[in-house]
Amino acid sequence: MSTFLNYEQDGHVVTLTMNDPERRNPLTGNTAVEEFVAAIDRIDGDASVRAVILTGAGTAFCSGGNVAGMARHASGEVPGTEIRQDYRRGIQRLPLARFNLEVPVIAAVNGAAIGAGLDLACMCDIRIASEQAKFAAATGVQGLKATRMHAAFHTRITELLSIRHPILLGGMHHLGESRIVAAMVNAGAMGFITARSFESPGALRDDLRRCRDLTGGKPFGVNLTLARRPEHNRNVQAWIDVALDEGVRCFETAGGSPEGLVEPIHQGGGIVLHKCPSVRHALSAERLGVDAVTLVGMEEGGHPGANQLPTFVNGAYALAKLRVPLLLGGGIGNGRQIAAALAMGADGVVMGSRFMVAAEIRAHAALKQRIVESDQHCSTAILGTLGDTWRVLANDTAREVQRLEAAGARSHAEFGDLILSSRTRQRVYADGEVDAGIVSLGPAGGFCDAIAPAAQIVAGLMWEASQAAAAFTATFSGRCTD
Repeated sequence: MSTFLNYEQDGHVVTLTMNDPERRNPLTGNTAVEEFVAAIDRIDGDASVRAVILTGAGTAFCSGGNVAGMARHASGEVPGTEIRQDYRRGIQRLPLARFNLEVPVIAAVNGAAIGAGLDLACMCDIRIASEQAKFAAATGVQGLKATRMHAAFHTRITELLSIRHPILLGGMHHLGESRIVAAMVNAGAMGFITARSFESPGALRDDLRRCRDLTGGKPFGVNLTLARRPEHNRNVQAWIDVALDEGVRCFETAGGSPEGLVEPIHQGGGIVLHKCPSVRHALSAERLGVDAVTLVGMEEGGHPGANQLPTFVNGAYALAKLRVPLLLGGGIGNGRQIAAALAMGADGVVMGSRFMVAAEIRAHAALKQRIVESDQHCSTAILGTLGDTWRVLANDTAREVQRLEAAGARSHAEFGDLILSSRTRQRVYADGEVDAGIVSLGPAGGFCDAIAPAAQIVAGLMWEASQAAAAFTATFSGRCTD
């Protein structure tokens, strides 16, 4: 039986009443989050509900977080990792649940809406305030609103892709398929199904349709990873044709030049985001007409090319020259880095390693747990002696490849099946033999602290980013001095 949230339905309208008037209806230190999520699931599954009214019992609408719990977090006795988990498993679930609710929600603000209570009101489609209503934010910084439940960054990328958060999940070979991509899209971010992971254009088509069903028609993207050898790119045009035919309009190109691809994608009504490792390549892609560029640093998990510049150095050089929207990638796994990228002028970030532990990633739990237990030294570089640098999980297979390099191996054939993706797909991703294959991973894997749904990871990143942005804004006076 509900102890916090009263659920009443009258015809097509459900009224949700927060019912803890003695404590002014707080959202923490009780069962509020669980009851809200359950109520939203119930409404979502009831086609008869066409509108929701949210209000509070007593003289307050909602007082936000319980002060006693905040005091415990501020005492210094609780580790930061535990605090983050408290938020991710608790109050941060509310905006995600509300975002997925299709019917309009009206906030009947009958009294004080404070901190997270204000955020709750702001999440509603309409707010009707009584004469007793009062609104107050827990943090107040001029030019930015950032609290535990609300963070909004509007950039050219969020506008171009019609997404809420400037976070993109880049292509992931054998892992970038409908389940994880749909989870990213439903969380307000963007994801790309990796076309090269599929045995045929028909198999790709099937997964695109699954993704469309999972997202309810929300836009998602397709990654086109281009091989160095032309004979390995025979299916690229077929991938494009299938994707356009299935309604996909966002494409990420990577690995080689997008020359010859931009025009047909544009003619089909699509946009092209090109991922590359150097400013020179970024400018070349801009001249070819791409709509945005992702610039990756040497920290990128996977293939960062011959580039030896870190992500933020690369980005600073690019921002001085590029006109199209710019995303940064490589080593980014924390919201503070997202805020830093936006502060320097980038339009968003592309991530991969941070989401290797997402619940929706189809990889064995043993691999995810290895990453969770790792730190910033979780990755290493191989094949640099072949001019094909590959940043990967530091495991036994990677160390064997490095041993062969040191012994003089200078061709891919000399490594046998150690570096084959088919070996990784079967033995690591499927069977859980974590040391038996090469796994693309960057140092951002060290930020992975738990196996969790992608939506929860996105919420945590945006919370971290909003707090970092608020702290930065607080240091800026708005004036330049001599």
